[in-house]
Amino acid sequence: MPSDIQGALSRLSPLLDYEQHLQSIVGLLQSPTELIQRQLIIEREDGRSDALDAWRCRYNDFLGPTKGGLRFSPGVNADEVQRLAFLMTLKCALVGLPFGGAKGGVKVDISQCNDRERARIAHEFGRRFSDILGPERDIAAPDVGTGAPEMAAIARGYDRMGAGRGVVTGKPLDLGGIDLRFGATGKGAAIVVQSMRETLGLAEGKSARIAIQGFGGAGQAFARAMAENGDDLVAFADSTGTVSDPDGLNVEDMIEAKGQGNLSYTEESEAIFDKECDILCLAALGDAINRDRADRVGAKAVIEISNAGVAPEADASLRAKGVKICPDILVNAGGVIASYHEWVAYRTGNAQAIGDAEAQWRKSLISAASAVTEKCSVTDGDLRQAALLCALSRLDGAARHQGVYHR
Repeated sequence: MPSDIQGALSRLSPLLDYEQHLQSIVGLLQSPTELIQRQLIIEREDGRSDALDAWRCRYNDFLGPTKGGLRFSPGVNADEVQRLAFLMTLKCALVGLPFGGAKGGVKVDISQCNDRERARIAHEFGRRFSDILGPERDIAAPDVGTGAPEMAAIARGYDRMGAGRGVVTGKPLDLGGIDLRFGATGKGAAIVVQSMRETLGLAEGKSARIAIQGFGGAGQAFARAMAENGDDLVAFADSTGTVSDPDGLNVEDMIEAKGQGNLSYTEESEAIFDKECDILCLAALGDAINRDRADRVGAKAVIEISNAGVAPEADASLRAKGVKICPDILVNAGGVIASYHEWVAYRTGNAQAIGDAEAQWRKSLISAASAVTEKCSVTDGDLRQAALLCALSRLDGAARHQGVYHR
């Protein structure tokens, strides 16, 4: 079985059948600019010391300083970090941001950590990777297992001449965060879907039936935004089980019940893939749809809020069934676009200097979705290949203009 990064890279070579001139950039993207592994020594509340493996991958910086989240997970490893940094490179290119791609990870089970221990881990990450991070070099953000408190701790750990707040986005509002950043990934995914309804095969003037795998922050924000548009949540799943009702679920009631731990599960978690619906939204971890699960998918379209939600070996099976796949590098770009506006506010020293950030954020998402839709005419309707071609074209142009290679 290929590694995570090999699987992601395998999707590039077929694109050369459409645009042969991208061969040089495809070759350059076969390996990252740098991948650093270090140990974080953390003192636990009981006085024990733990040595935690940590990574930061800066995949490519042709477009600018690298940007990408930091996740705390017991399953994270160097391979996963490389894949996510690669996808971030493509995502930033697709939506026109002046960023390269990066990702970080700390191998830790946060369910075994209290708030103080999590803060220590983040603080130590900022300190140990202070030579890698920088407002004009590499900027971190929240990811799985991290949030605004961890970003504040990273900034404290990094702090060089008061520049700590510039090396993270997704900060608390009191430390320079912006409202737009919170919920941006899920809300942005809904904007992408609404702007591509016809492309995704959704009937005009009819409510879409939605199932969501993963009902955390991003999944809930997506459900809310889609419900506000008149679409119906008919099922969602988390690690415990699936909640479903063919007549529709009240999104706000479900979010409240989830927060209180009072959900009434109707089936096991796996059942979400079998649901007959218009949209199956993947909002949990990567590789949720593998080759076996692809045969079970009952949706007309799959939306990847999670990074790498559909494993490469499942692409062909879904395509054969006529299932549209709206790819991660487009669907979940709302988070990094919002992070860009937070970064601009830090650099200018004025949160108002970026003007109407939400309008610009929305425009960026719709513009990227439009470009992907247009490129589909080249890829026989394959949205992932269309998005990849758009991203590679921008990276190719940046490389050529910098003299990395010539035609």
